[in-house]
This record gives sequence, structure tokens and C-alpha cells, in this order.
Amino acid sequence: MKVFSIVLIVSLIITFCIISLIAQVNDNIETITLEQETQKPKSITQILATPLRDIDDNNQLNETNFDYLIDYNNITYITTEKELYQQIDSLYSQLQDDYSIFYEVIREEEAKRREYQRLEKPIASVDIEQIDSKVFARGNILFGVSYGSIRRTPEITTPISSYIKENFNVNQDMRILSTSKIGDKVNVDIEFDQRSAINRFNVSYKEPEQSQQFNPPPQNIPTPKYDDNKPFVRELTFGEVSFSKPISKYITFTAISKSAQGIKFVGKNNNFYIEAIGTLTTTIPSKKTFTGTKRVNERIIRDIDFVKRKYFKLPDSNIDVNSISLLISVSISETPDVVIDGIPFKKLIQGSDYSFDRILSEIELKYNLERNKSLAIFYTHNSGQNITISSNIYRGNGSDGKEYLYLYKSELGYSPFELKNIYTIDSAELNLSRDIEITVYYTSDPTINAPFQFTSQDYYIDIYKGIIRFKSLTPFITNANYDIYSLPRDPIDSESTYSIRVKYYENVISYQLDFDIVEDSEEVRINGVLIPKDKYSILYPIGRITFKDPTLINEGDIVEISYEYRSFFGSSQKLSLGMISEYSPTTFFNTKLSTAIWTSQTRGSAPTISTLPPEAGIITSIVNTINLQELLNIKDNFKGDLSFEYAVSIVNPNSFGSAIVEDFESNKKSFILSKDEDNWYLSPESVNDGCYNTNRGKLLYKDYRQYFANESFVLMSFNWNLPNEQILPYSQKPGPYISSGGRLSPGDFPNVSQISIIFDYDFSDGEWVGSILPISSAGLDLSDLTEIIISYQLQMDNDNNNVYEDNNTNKLIFLFQLGQFSEDLDGDGILDYEITTSQNGFEFNNTTNGNVITRIGGGRKGSGNGKIDSEDFNKNGRLDTNENYVSFSNIIEGSDWKKITISTPSLSPTEKDILRKTYAVRIILKKLNGIKGRVIIDEIQLKFKTSSTYKVDGIILQNPYQIVSTTISVYDSPLYQKNRFFNIEAKTQEEKERLQEYSYLHGTGALSIAEAKSIDETSLRILYNLSNVNISTNFSPYQGGKEATTVIRFNASQNFSHYSKLIFYVFIPTKNELGQPIKLPSDTLSDENIIIRLLSKEKDYFELEIPMDRLKKDEWNRIEVRIREDYTIIINN
Repeated sequence: MKVFSIVLIVSLIITFCIISLIAQVNDNIETITLEQETQKPKSITQILATPLRDIDDNNQLNETNFDYLIDYNNITYITTEKELYQQIDSLYSQLQDDYSIFYEVIREEEAKRREYQRLEKPIASVDIEQIDSKVFARGNILFGVSYGSIRRTPEITTPISSYIKENFNVNQDMRILSTSKIGDKVNVDIEFDQRSAINRFNVSYKEPEQSQQFNPPPQNIPTPKYDDNKPFVRELTFGEVSFSKPISKYITFTAISKSAQGIKFVGKNNNFYIEAIGTLTTTIPSKKTFTGTKRVNERIIRDIDFVKRKYFKLPDSNIDVNSISLLISVSISETPDVVIDGIPFKKLIQGSDYSFDRILSEIELKYNLERNKSLAIFYTHNSGQNITISSNIYRGNGSDGKEYLYLYKSELGYSPFELKNIYTIDSAELNLSRDIEITVYYTSDPTINAPFQFTSQDYYIDIYKGIIRFKSLTPFITNANYDIYSLPRDPIDSESTYSIRVKYYENVISYQLDFDIVEDSEEVRINGVLIPKDKYSILYPIGRITFKDPTLINEGDIVEISYEYRSFFGSSQKLSLGMISEYSPTTFFNTKLSTAIWTSQTRGSAPTISTLPPEAGIITSIVNTINLQELLNIKDNFKGDLSFEYAVSIVNPNSFGSAIVEDFESNKKSFILSKDEDNWYLSPESVNDGCYNTNRGKLLYKDYRQYFANESFVLMSFNWNLPNEQILPYSQKPGPYISSGGRLSPGDFPNVSQISIIFDYDFSDGEWVGSILPISSAGLDLSDLTEIIISYQLQMDNDNNNVYEDNNTNKLIFLFQLGQFSEDLDGDGILDYEITTSQNGFEFNNTTNGNVITRIGGGRKGSGNGKIDSEDFNKNGRLDTNENYVSFSNIIEGSDWKKITISTPSLSPTEKDILRKTYAVRIILKKLNGIKGRVIIDEIQLKFKTSSTYKVDGIILQNPYQIVSTTISVYDSPLYQKNRFFNIEAKTQEEKERLQEYSYLHGTGALSIAEAKSIDETSLRILYNLSNVNISTNFSPYQGGKEATTVIRFNASQNFSHYSKLIFYVFIPTKNELGQPIKLPSDTLSDENIIIRLLSKEKDYFELEIPMDRLKKDEWNRIEVRIREDYTIIINN
């Protein structure tokens, strides 16, 4: 049965969720690493050959060296102190004859001890308490004072090296290592390094190990005795801790980091030993790979990260250099050079405090100007002419009788002279002989590229200063409500719209890793070969590794470096608890129990299934050991142990409990065209559309801003009672203009700020008006465009009193065009442009008589708009007049808010090719009925395919009419808004359940009603048009088709095996946005199915088939697949 224009809204907002997680027992167990540091003891031969040092008496000598008498090569394992002394006892008989010889050697060494000096000596020792308490400290303090003076030739404008400093300079570095001992049991260790981010503090309580004392041998050597009266608590440590006993040869514990801060406890008595630690770890494992002596580096720069208050552009050219006097405001306690408007100023020295570029007329400060400081300048230009000061706001009167220009005035917080198109790239080793790649993407979602991209013609890089400078003064397109270049303050993080990813080649001197690397956690390999530590050095705090021998690495060598580092902003914290206990009920039997528990901090919202979710788990190991030598009472020539080991682990791979597969909100495939009025220009004539320069109407400009005394303003609604002086004449500045307000009801979206761009037309002397918006100088690929949505409202003013009526009777032809347009806006054959940012626009001439009709690029107050405007949109330095565009035509009329929806899948291949290089957008309004009025547009949204692959009956098609998938939002669809999934004012039981589920997954439980209503909820929309016959390839486009498929690919493979349930929601509307039925009365859903496939490979997939006639219409359907219950499907409970 053929289906006509059926709309299926599939929302995988919750998709794959886990209600219960399955615990798993693994053979390959991964949890907590237990480490032991052992030191190989010296042999008796080594002792006799080594001078004894710092020995006060014979007993101390024996205590110090007794352990060295044991033949460790013949001892496999010593478990308890009793075993130790049994081994010692067994050696006495062998040492009986040789002991006196050994003792004589000791006596000789004691006699010679005055000939030896101490080899290790603490730098400082301060007695806190006599004998019992001492502090040992060592360190160094480097203190340097220098004075320098710089003289330079005035003609040299290059900056002075930062290593050359003037006047007095003081440098100090300090490092202290301190070990404190309080009594015999408490130790305090402090490490402080002024240059390092790694500073440690450890406090430990530890019982001193029991020592054995020996006297000169009597006639018969007695059996040694040991003391059983020591306390049970042997050690308590706060700081960096790790296990000191090994656990197993077969189990590796990896959940505790090499750098774990925590607490450690050790207890011990005759037969029992216990060791426990608790740690909180925030380190992150990482691995970086570099290739050869040149590497590709990457730097992320946000639009708000421009260099602030350092570069300034003067409004005049041909500056008389010797006349420049640049001054900075100072406190009233300092002696000023000049007082300007009652504020003291100090003069800055050219070449030392700033540099001046004569060609560009630009000032570069040595250091960024503080926000609470003001900067003023006096100069003359063109052999004595005065400064051009366009506004009294920036005019200052000096005590020396001169008139100064404020380049920056602290109370304003904004300067039109400040250059904000310069960004720091920080690479002194940048290799400009290789290509540099710059990609612009949305800051909120790095996977979505911005609607414009930069080419090498848009910027240049200064490797000496480490900056990238864009030719445009406002390089990033921004919405008017987030004009980051005109704020009276520094922009904040939330106001960043775009970021750029800069990839470039660097000559490798050293390799940059992450900051704050854990010491000794690294492993370095070149072409797979492990490199010893003495071949390189690492500055752990800053993460810089340098190879001592540069010849180790050749051009094509692969350098792999693995390590752990501490995150500045913190990853999910991991809490780990571990315990080792050991019990020896007899001399031949020993049992060890080890347990480790770890859990990661959960976030406020569910993780995506492709990311690393928070993990929790437990592992337990039991090792029973039988000493066969003791069991069988065998004394000679036999040593053997019999061990039995058992271990179990339980892991929760996602301690949050659920994961989001896709909610379509973070991957929204659309963007909204700029509503910044300064980015729109008057359109060139369009001969094909009957729009000529001779019949052009007027596109008017009106300033809907309420101004205050300090020149700040608030953007007002288009219904505001506009003052007459803010209605600008067409000869001064053309439209369009902006205002606040839009189609969204404040009651439904209370926290959404709306901006509209307004086309105010006057057809008294013409038939059309138009405006053009450049979106990319290199051409933007819009070939995947599927839909254009334009929301508008018409108002009329036919009586010419500037009062607009909502009961509009005017009618217009609305042309929306994408492609390449002529840059010659006025058709005079001349490339028009502004020279300075303060210029009041470039001329727009009458092609008949050459008279100036209006000016483009001027500001609202009659001066410049803060940027240099030009007809050279593609920045190639010439006037291009070629045109190649795609046009969409609609007739607009009526009063209320309406929406134009333009579907683009049916475009021809030629039109698709045009959209692959889209340079600009043009809107033309043509007169049908009415003289004066305006079109208020609050959104122009371009939507793109969510899938790059479509199939019809198994045949892959690029642009089939049978199926298309896009995202749909509560902002752009009244139907979706009415039936939104997340309804904070839920009334029905189903709405309350959805509210609870959405809040659980997205962490929205604490939002207010206004905040919740303003969430831009988005889902996947699938439009399909199938028939009851298979696809036929004999037509173009292909006709028919019984099955249509849209493919959404994940960036990384996803593991569903841990989860027990798959949940997703489907909404099937019966009417479209206009309230018209989607299906014919004779058409039903009885033979239509939704099929969802999860593919590992093309022919290896899980398939779920749901009959559509089983689902509710015009309501959300909850579909649950119980993976652990033979894939039982539950629909709507």
C-alpha cells in the first residue's frame, strides 16, 4: 500500500539505558596494583670488602650488618620473624669456627674508623628535642639581582627579546627537602620546589623494626630471643601510599595509580599481619605518539581568546612618529607627567614600553593593559594635522593644553581602537614550509563544523611573536546578542560560539606531554625499543621531555611515550580501598587474604555509551601456602612450598546505571544564519529576477536601542515606541536592522533571548529591496542541505507614520538565494572599501549619474561601525562579478508569525554543485501589493542530513526522495513543542514518567520551571514516501521502493554487552504542522514496520522490528527491549 508523505518522529532521547547491571566474574582480573620495593641485601664478601662507617660501638655494628650474614641465594621466602630467626639459628653451627675471624675483622675496622670520614652528611640538623627529635633539611636558594639598560636605533621596529630586561631585576628560586623525626616512631617529610607543581607532604607513624644484638662469641652461641611485647599498630601513614607486600604471581591489581594520595595502616603480632590502604586517585593514563624530528601540533583557540588590550589601531595614517606621546593612567600617589581630565598619567617609552608600526599606524604594548587602567595618546599626522576624534567620549583635555585621544577608557570597558583579531598561537618552532590547517567548529560541539571556514588568504602568522592575525577585524561570525567584540567587558566562557583547531608542523626540539606528570610513571620507546631513563630528561610539572642525544631520533622514527598525569580540572575521582592480611597458625601453614574495592565518582547526568563511564568493582584473592620443609621436618638440602590460590572479581562497568546512545541534542545538524546587522549589505541587482539598480526601492534603517548616559544600551522590542532621532535617513545608513523579540512565546520559553532581523521596505520609488550576507570567503559546502526554515511576521506602514500595523494586507515575493553573487553592489565597476574603522561607510553610487545614494558600513551614530567594510567579500583583492546561485521563491502575506519551509532533496545535480561552494546568502523582497512595511525574521535555519548514507531496497542513494532524516527542535516546530518529551509541568502519568526519566539521564532535576521550559529539546525526524512495489532504476530519480533506510554512524564502536535493557521512544503524528492529515483515509499502518538495526558489520547486526499499527498515534510510545530476557519487547508497559 503506497504511503504519501508520512512523517515518523523517532526520538532516541533515552535509547540504550540500563536498569540493572549484570555482575561479571572474570578470569583476567583488573583492579588494584599492589607494589613492593625490595632492595637486594649485600653478601658477607661485600661487607668485608667495604669500610664500615659511622659506627659508635660493637653492638651497633652487629645491628647494622647482621642481616648481611644470611645466604639469600639459598632462601626462597621468609614469612615470619620466627622463620627468620630459625634460619639464623641454622647458620650458627656453620659460623661457629669462622665467627672469631669475623669478629677480629670487625675490631680491626673499628680501630681504623678514625681514618674514614662520613660520606653522607645532612646539610643542616636542628635539635628540637634532645636526642629523640631531629629535623634534617637540605636545599638551596638562588638569588640574583641584575641591572640592564637598552638603547636602540629609532628606525628598528622589531620587538626586543624577552630575555633582555631593563632596570633592576630580581630572580629567586628555592627548593627545600625536609625530613623530621619525632621520637622513634613519627616521621614528617616535606618536599617544596618553587618551580614545581609537585610539592609533597607525608606524615607517618611506624614502629621501629626489632633488631638483634650480638656480643663477642661465648663458648657456645645461645639461641636468639625476640620480643613479643611490641604494640599491634606498626605503621600509620598519610600521603602517597602503596602496598609493601606482594600478593600473587597470577593476579595483577591495577586500580591504584602510581601516584595515590591516601592513608595506610599496618598492624602485626606474632601470628597475624594486616596492611590496609585507602586512596583517592585523580590521575589519568595517557599515551602520545610523535613521528621524527618534525611533528604535527594542534592548538585549540576559542573566538573569545583574542589578545586583549595590547594592540591598538590609530584612526589616522601617515603619523608623525616624533610627535607621538603615549600615556597610561597611574594612581594619585604617583607623580604624573600629564593630568588628563583630572586623572594622572605617566608617559610610556617607545621601544621599551611599546612599539609603533608606521605603515599600519598600530600601537603594540609590551604588556597587556590592565582593565582598570586608561590609555591616551597625542600625535599629529600628515606633517602637523591634529588627531581625528570622532566622538567626545574618547576626547581628553590635558594639563599641558593638548587634546588627547583615549585609546582605552577604563570606565567604558570598550574601545573601538582596540584590535581584537589577534590570537596567540605560541609556537617559536613553527615550520611555515609545511601546510597549516585551520578548522572552525562549534565550541559546544567540536564534531560540528562552523558555517564558515578560513583560508590562507584570511590570516597571516607571525612566528616571532607567536600570533595568528586575521585580516577581518571581527573574524568570527556571532549572533548579535553575543557580540564578543563590542562588550564593555571581557567575554566569558559561556559566550564562546566558535573555536578553531590549528594544525601545524613544528621542528622538534623537545616533546610536549600533559602537565603535572606523575614522576617515574613514564615509559619511552623509539620504534618499539625501550629507552633507558639516562637518555632523556622530563620536567614533570610542565610535561616536557628532552632527549639528551638528538641523534637518537631520525626523521621517520616513531616515538611513543606512555605516562600518567594529574588533571587540572579533575577527571572522575576514583576511591580505592585495599587490604592484605596474613595469618600463620603454625610454622608450616600460612594463609593470605587480599581484597580491593574501587569506585568512581558519578556525574550529574548519564554518560554516553561511547565514553568511559564511571566504574566500580571488588576483587578478592586467597593464597594458602604450606612449607613442606617444616611440615616434613626436613632440615637439609630441601626447600619447597605448596600454594593454593583462589580469586574472584565483580565489576560494574557503569556505576551510574545507564548510558545514552544518542539524544540528537549534542549532534544537531543545523545552524542559524547571523543576525548581526553589520554583516548584511545591500544586494547587487539581480537581472534574472527583474531587480535592477534603476527600480531599486529603499531598505531603511532604524535603531531599536535605548541608550544611557555612559553610551551603554539595551536592545528593545520591535514594538517599542522608537524616538524620531533614531530613524536614520536612507542616505546615511541602509538596513536591515535588528531588535529584540521573536516568535517564541515568553510564557513557553521564559529564559530564551530572541533577536530578530528586520527588512523595512519602502517601494515609493522602486519595486524591490534586497540584502546579502557573506558567509564564507572560501565557499561553504551546503550540498547536504535538506531543509530551510524561515520564521517571519509581516507588518505594514502604508500611511508612512512609522507606526506598524499587525493587520497586514501587503503581499510580497520572498526570494531566498544561496551561492555566489556579484561583489559590485552598486554596479559602478569600482571596488569600494573603507580605509579606517572610524570611516562612516563606503559610497553606494547611482549608476546613472554617479551621485551617492547611501553609504555602507557606517555606524549608528554617524561614524564607523568598528570594522573595515569592503565589497571584496572573498578577500582576493579584486572585484568579482560572477554569479551562480540557487533561488527559492515564496509569496508571503498575512499578519501572524508564519514559517517558510523549503525542502531541498529534489535539487538537481547542477544545483547541488552550486551549493558545494556557497559564498553568501541573499534575500530579495519584490512588491506585489503595498508600499511600506517590514518583514520581521527571527530565524533562518539551514538543516542538514543526519546521515550520509541512505538506502532504498538495499540500493545506496545520495539524495532519495523516498526517505530523509533531519533533527527537529521544540524551537522550530510548534507540533513538537506541543508534544515535547520533557514537560516540566507534567500532568498525565505518562508525562510524569518521561519527566522522571529525562531528569535522571540529563541531571535536570534542580532546574526551575523557566529553565526547564527553555531547554532546546531535539529529536530525529524521518520523512518517508514508500510504495508497495520495489524500486525501479529505469527512471531518474529512481521510482518506487518498499524499504527505506537511514544510516547513522557512531564515531567510535559502542559496547552494549554489559547492559540489560534498551529503551527508546517513538512519536507518530497523524497531522502536519498546518493541521492537515498526513495519510489518506484509505491508507493505514497495518503493513508498515519500524526496523532498527545495530550493526557491527554490514551482514552482522542485531535487528528489532516493531509493527507501527501496534503503536499509539500522536503520543510518545515507550519501547523497551529486555536484552537479558531473550530480547522480550515491552511496548508502553
